[in-house]
Amino acid sequence: MADTSIRYEVQPEWVHVKYAETSQFKEVYGFAGNQGVINLEGIRYLPKGRPSDTLLIYMHPASTLQLLPMPRAMAERGVHVLCAGSRYARNDTALIMENVVVDLGAYVRHAREVWRYKTIVIAGWSGGGSLSLFYQAQAEKPSVTHTPAGDPCHIVQAGLQPADAFIFQAA
Repeated sequence: MADTSIRYEVQPEWVHVKYAETSQFKEVYGFAGNQGVINLEGIRYLPKGRPSDTLLIYMHPASTLQLLPMPRAMAERGVHVLCAGSRYARNDTALIMENVVVDLGAYVRHAREVWRYKTIVIAGWSGGGSLSLFYQAQAEKPSVTHTPAGDPCHIVQAGLQPADAFIFQAA
């Protein structure tokens, strides 16, 4: 069992993940999706002096989670944590959940291919719970090609990588 009395100093790191998305529909709220590129921002909490091959990703469809107590508390206990923002951060009026799934997939890919994490754990906090399960279902067997409104989406083409484990909090 881990020694929970050990506390690590936490180093926050701003994260920018971008990926190309070709769509006839253009995001008009904010600057996350313009000129064929989706720009995502998050905060990665790294416990100083504690390498890890596991990353815990917190993501909510429209909220940023870095100010909640749990992500930082996990990092203080030695867990590498990413608080991932979707293209709809702080704006759920225009939210398209299928796009958020693709955004989460971009973070998972970045974590594995750029940061070289071997194990990805997704923490679903509140609305992040349904996002996590929707993501995993589509990563394992992509099938959603259109939104409920009938607009095409890019889930099948996104090459989503399945997560390895899940945590659900207040979900």
